Amino acid sequence: MKKVLTLLLTILILCSLFTGCDNTTTASDKLTVISTVFPGYDFARQIGGEKVDVSILLPAGSESHHFEPTPKDIVKIQNCDLFIYTGGENDAWVEEILSSLDTSPTMVKMLDVVKYPTDDEHVWTSPLYAGKISESVKDALCKIDPENEIFYSENHLAYSTDLGKLNEDFRKFFDARNPVLVFGDRFPLKHFAELYGVTYYSAFDGCSSETEPSAAELADIIKVVKTQNIDTIFCIEFSNRKVAESISEATGAKIRQFHTCHNVTQEELNNGATYISLMEENLKVLEEVF
Repeated sequence: MKKVLTLLLTILILCSLFTGCDNTTTASDKLTVISTVFPGYDFARQIGGEKVDVSILLPAGSESHHFEPTPKDIVKIQNCDLFIYTGGENDAWVEEILSSLDTSPTMVKMLDVVKYPTDDEHVWTSPLYAGKISESVKDALCKIDPENEIFYSENHLAYSTDLGKLNEDFRKFFDARNPVLVFGDRFPLKHFAELYGVTYYSAFDGCSSETEPSAAELADIIKVVKTQNIDTIFCIEFSNRKVAESISEATGAKIRQFHTCHNVTQEELNNGATYISLMEENLKVLEEVF
């Protein structure tokens, strides 16, 4: 990865010397905002509205764990007004690129916004943390564009209300039903689980896509499903479903998807998917299952 980044940074320097390489500057009054993942992208467009031009680096339908930036991506980061990223191990490439730039954009690093007591970097899965991150996005936009501070603040207030309702709806569900969730998959939802006191089991200890559960771990999950008479297990978006299908074959449990919101498909993007709409769909699935 370091060799790749070194090559990309070299190309970036060449691009800055020769105007024929790439020019992302446009004649627009809108602020340019770039996010590495979908939640930051969505928070920015909800708060920035028509005042911002927001884009996401992670291609639709792809996994963030395998993302590698292109020279064009690096140029975009250097030239944008606001850059939003998660931080942590998955974004190690971001830190190296940012440290190499002569001038850096205003930035919101999600892991600096919230205190995260788990080893899970998917902090946005907690609606409360999503609220804190979106507030930081609002503050950054107001700092960059103080003339539109009222506009951003009003949008943020409305969005905070929607996030508050989402949080309350999940709270009511878990308080009333207290279900046991079994994931035949990775589990990048520890912040969500901690917020609502969710009892869960997962086939993978963490959220790395580079690991597979052992035979013993798989047997333990199958035992839980059988002994607790669980008829539905979950997988996350972009999963290959191999582990979930193995558990399903051994137990007869159905498989449903729980969206972690880290990225969306092109179809979801075209249909106007948002962080809140995806989380509301998760709640709907839970209500159908339990």
